[in-house]
Amino acid sequence: MFKRYLDPDFGRNSYYEVIAESDNFSILKRYTASVKEGRVNPMTHVKETSDKYVQESKVFYFVGDEKKLTELKLSTNAIVKVLEADESEAKDLKKFIKSNGLSVKEEDDLQKIVTYSRYN
Repeated sequence: MFKRYLDPDFGRNSYYEVIAESDNFSILKRYTASVKEGRVNPMTHVKETSDKYVQESKVFYFVGDEKKLTELKLSTNAIVKVLEADESEAKDLKKFIKSNGLSVKEEDDLQKIVTYSRYN
């Protein structure tokens, strides 16, 4: 599912893929594309390879009513901070991640982590 938010880099509304969501925050992913120029022969000035599109993505989150997107570094500690877990919940969450072999860099695993934190 995609939702529209104000892009902090470009200052305009953009669409973001919703990775995980709860009442207090959302974890979103923005996709951008750019054109990588093909290689040009310096002697003949003839293009040897064609241009191609390169797709990039960044993960963001916003908390509460702020509606301000902040870039999210995909690490266990950053996710625990976003989930606003206290010390014992953070320990439990890290134990859950490690015991189930989850990675915060995988979208499916990130959804499992958010779901687990929401119901525990």
